[in-house]
Amino acid sequence: MISSYMFSPSTASPDKGFVKICGVSSIKDAQLCARYGADAIGMLLTKPGQCREPGSDRLAPDEAARLVAALRGGLDTVLLVHASDPGEIVALARHIKPSALQVQSSVPPYDLLEVKKQCPEISIIKTFSVHPGVDIDELEAEIQRYVDNGAIDAVLLDSERGGSGVVHDWETSKEIVARFASVPVLLAGGLNKDNVAQARQRVGPYGVDVMTGVNSPGRRDRKDESRLREFFKAWNEAVKVQTNER
Repeated sequence: MISSYMFSPSTASPDKGFVKICGVSSIKDAQLCARYGADAIGMLLTKPGQCREPGSDRLAPDEAARLVAALRGGLDTVLLVHASDPGEIVALARHIKPSALQVQSSVPPYDLLEVKKQCPEISIIKTFSVHPGVDIDELEAEIQRYVDNGAIDAVLLDSERGGSGVVHDWETSKEIVARFASVPVLLAGGLNKDNVAQARQRVGPYGVDVMTGVNSPGRRDRKDESRLREFFKAWNEAVKVQTNER
């Protein structure tokens, strides 16, 4: 765990090996992630008005709140939000009380700044899509708007459709990491035990975010212990190699 405030300036170091495991929906899996060295877990919510379906990795808000309460003082918790209304985001944050919000939707910087003002103890991660044909200068300008307004604490670069298990263009992500050297940048999208070391070496992110790469085969609601073990083994070795090279 980094701290109660996940992305303070002192933690934004390229030597820090930060790993978030997304799509965690049970205390058992959260504890399994912690055992192998996860810094944070990500929680997905059911759509408004829907109940949780059997086998789903999505939690109802009350279930997410109970999971956060059970993990308080241990793992950091990240709530993925697709809402675009700042009032709705604040309401979810106050109810569930995660360590951080991962904003997936298009929310203007000034609206996110208002969320930060009302929930100053919660970090804000903004997801940006590295989709085919993306213009890197336009992507940089978009991210810069949020950074300049002090609206976010970290950036997450993901493939066009999050949770798809598809790898995006790492060269674009590498350039964004270089252009925002003072901002924690997380890499997501199709990561697994076989490519995470290469991702660390080529892109140089602050940390990584993995979901499908550590899921149990055919299950979205369970993490696979052997996949977690092998993923962290590959990641930790990559961090150690890069640290020794400096």
